[in-house]
This record gives sequence, structure tokens and C-alpha cells, in this order.
Amino acid sequence: MGQSRKVLVLTHVYPRWEGDYAGVFLKELVEHFRARQIAVCVIAPHFAGVPTIERADYLEIHRFRYAPAKAETLADAGNMHKQVMRPLGLLKFLLFMISYACKAVELVNREKPDVVFAQWLFPSGIVGWFVSVFRGKKLYVTSHDTDIVLLKKSGLLRSLARLIYRRGTKAFVVSNYLRETALDLDLTTPAKIEVCPMPARTDLFGKQPVFERIPPLILAVARFTHQKQLEVLIKALGMLRDADIDFVCEIYGEGEREAELRTLIAESSLQERVLLKAPVPQAQLAKIYPSARVTVLPSINEGFGMTLVEAQLSGSAVIGARSGGIIDIIHDRETGLLFEPGNAEQLAAQIRSILTDEQLYRTLITNAKKDAEKRFSPEVIAAQYEQALGLALRE
Repeated sequence: MGQSRKVLVLTHVYPRWEGDYAGVFLKELVEHFRARQIAVCVIAPHFAGVPTIERADYLEIHRFRYAPAKAETLADAGNMHKQVMRPLGLLKFLLFMISYACKAVELVNREKPDVVFAQWLFPSGIVGWFVSVFRGKKLYVTSHDTDIVLLKKSGLLRSLARLIYRRGTKAFVVSNYLRETALDLDLTTPAKIEVCPMPARTDLFGKQPVFERIPPLILAVARFTHQKQLEVLIKALGMLRDADIDFVCEIYGEGEREAELRTLIAESSLQERVLLKAPVPQAQLAKIYPSARVTVLPSINEGFGMTLVEAQLSGSAVIGARSGGIIDIIHDRETGLLFEPGNAEQLAAQIRSILTDEQLYRTLITNAKKDAEKRFSPEVIAAQYEQALGLALRE
């Protein structure tokens, strides 16, 4: 009889329907656990119109209710921490946490998982700590970005994080930047924290032929937030236009800075060249990346930068700010180009070099695709997590 292996995954973000991009990297990891015959039970918040329970071989997804369906808006939008600052949001969050913890205890008692695997310190790490303490389960936590960044501003959250990390068997972060940040904040010990990114969809990205549009396409896929620094890209594009470089730029995203970015585009007289577009499903992105000569991510302190990996797999040259987890992905002048954060003139020069230097462009896209497949494929990442979680099959 084979070894029984079960993992309970706690997350506040998980794809709600086919094509939903929220938490798609986590779904990819779960699917590869299933392929390795690891039974996975996922707990995530409910969302209007989505079933409360979904079942398949080696997988159950349970979505807990915490409010009337139309009011279940805390998760999946990437702004839970902002909603909680409002009185009604705080009340909703308390109901959210009570429902979350009750569902976790119920499923631990019924499914008896080998490990509890929480995604993000808050809120899932708190629920994981509760279940681990009161049901004696091994706890593992992965931090993706915002949860670590928030700790810089709150002593209370740092204290909670230390409590979670002390209880946990091991802590994961998706980049060396987040590991260094966690250690600088004295959250845990170097021996207990491991860099392990989330997988990219190699089954989807890189399956379309590379082709070039005329004029060449400059692409960005990012939320319209301060962290993403899209204004730096727009300023750089103005410099390229002034240098008579032909291009069109498409920026796919949404967020609170949309009006500000549209104003900057208009003031720079770039309306015909720079287009802000709504987010699209990953299947559609997989067809857009191969047509982009270059994909840019100007973010500061990015937790990882999955869009760069997707672009590398798809045959688009990549440029990123020398900041955060981006430097884990891009080896400068080997698999992409880096520029100093906020330096629009330097970014413009890097874009221009890819648009005009055919040999550099070909070298970058060839090296990058091989590197991304080698380091970020689901098979590689799932095997790394399987070993770290203690779920690897014993001889």
C-alpha cells in the first residue's frame, strides 16, 4: 500500500473560474501536487456565483461563507489590508477570520492532513497557526509580497509574524529580496526560511510562435499602483518618441492610478502610442507576449515578478528595475536587461537597445526561455515544495 500524503492549503486568493488570473500560480502548484498523487484540500473565501465545494481526483476546494454573497468582497482584489481600515471592513474581516478558522478546524478533523500549508502570513498564516496549535499539525507558510511589506509599518503585525514563524516548521518566500527583508525584520532565523518561488504555466506560455508587430510592441502587464512605477515607463516612452523611435505600447492592468496615468499619457502627447487596456485572461496573454518585442516591469520592491517569467517563456525580451525579486529573474545582459529604479532615461536606453540591436534581442530571448524553463517550470517547483514539505515518497 502506498504512502498516504495529504496537504491542507490555506489561501485568501485562488482562481474562481476558468481564466481567472487571481492566484493562478497557486493553482498550478496544486495541479502538479495532484499529478504526483498528493491529496490536496484547498480552503479559500467564497465569491458570488462560485460553488462552495468543488471535487476532483486528489483535490477538494472548499470556499467558506462569511457574508451575504454580494458583500463577500474582501479577498481576490489585492486590497484586503485597505478594506480592513474601514469600520465596516473591520467587522467583515472578523467574520471572515471566524468562518475561515472554523472551516479549517472542520477539515483538519475530517481529512487529517499531514501538513498545513498557508499562503501569505495574513490572514492564512494566522489561521494556520491556530490550527497547528490546537490540532498539532505541522505548519508551513509561504510569503508572496504584500504580507512581508506590511510588516515594515506595523509592530503588531511583526509580533504576529514572529509567532507564526516560531510555530512553523519552515517558512518560504518567493524571492531573495523577501528573504532578506524577513531576516532584516528579525522575523525568523536563516536556517528556517527558504526561497521557493511559485511555478509559471509552461503548458500555456511559450506554445505560440514568436512574431513581430510593425511598429514593434512594447508590453507591460501590471496593476496601476505606485509600486509598479508605470509613470517611469511612460516618461521613457516619451523620450523614445522624441528620438524618432517607432513603437506602440500596450499596458494591461487596472487600479487606483488609472486616471493619473491617463493624464500623464495625454500630457506627454502619447495617446496614439500608449494604450491602457483592461486585464485579460492568461490564455489571451499567452498570445500577446509572443508579439511583443520587449516586456517591461518597472516596479520597485516587487515580491517576484511572474509576468517577466511568462514573457521570457513566450519569446519576448524583458527589462526590469534592479529592485526586489526582479533581480532573481533577470540576469543582466544574459536573460534580460536591468535599469536603476525610477531612472526613465536609463529605461529608455535599454528599450532602444532591444528595439535596434537584433543580435542582443536574439541572444536575450534564447537564453531567457531556457533559463525560465529550467528554474520556474511546475515540475521543478512542485518537486522542490514536495521535498521541503516532507511529502516526498520514501524509498
